[in-house]
Parts: sequence; C-alpha cells; structure tokens
Amino acid sequence: MLLERRRLLLASLMLGAVLVAGAAAAAPEAPGAGPDTTSDVAHCGAVGRACPAPAHGKATCSAGRCGFACEPGFTPCGDRCVSLQSDVLHCGACGRVCPGEDAAASSSYCDQAPRRACINAQCKKCRWYCGGYGGYYRVCT
Repeated sequence: MLLERRRLLLASLMLGAVLVAGAAAAAPEAPGAGPDTTSDVAHCGAVGRACPAPAHGKATCSAGRCGFACEPGFTPCGDRCVSLQSDVLHCGACGRVCPGEDAAASSSYCDQAPRRACINAQCKKCRWYCGGYGGYYRVCT
C-alpha cells in the first residue's frame, strides 16, 4: 500500500512538472524582455519603429530591416506595389511611362480627348465616345 501511494505521488509530481513546463513554453515574454526587434513589423530594428506597408503590399521585417511584399498581381517598383498590366507609370516594366496625357480635367468621359492608358502591359491612346442612353465606349490604338 505504501509503495502504491509513492507511485501515485511520483506520477502526480511528474504530471505537474509537465504541465508547468508546457505553461512556461506558452507564456508571454517576461516583463522587461521586450519585443523581437529583428522580425516584429511593429518594432523593427528598434522598439516602437513600425514598418510601413504600401497600397497592395504587406510590411515585413527581416534582420531588423523593414521591407514589404506585394499582393499577387502586383510588382514592387521602388517603394510601391504596382500593376504592370494597367499602371501608366509602370506599364509592362517598372518605370516604363506611357506617353501622352492623363484624363483631361473634365466632368465628362465623352469629351473625346485622347488619354494615355496601359492595357495588358501595353501603352495605348484611348478616346471615349458617348453612346446612347448616357453610356460611353472606349476606342484605343
């Protein structure tokens, strides 16, 4: 009987040690330890230094240096994530600017002024024409 009690006590102590070790592994950092400044985007390189994220991008922190990763369909060009398929300032490649003018300062699409466009990574000049019932259509060359 005494031997059985000792076995149960030993088993309880071992189970308690496992539970305490598991809780310690899952516990948050000890006060004063501070955040990980090598990979935390909110504290990259220094406590409180947050990494910025451009539109269509997600901030990253690696070895204490900020960076970003672009969403699918977007490409990093400088400090931006752009669509090489439709961005007139980065049409088909970073920095490839489509020649021509942007949309005229007009409240109507149907002014027929030529506008530069990037369509499927190709620079185009487009004109908007009015259709029936207040609609419009585009012709690009």
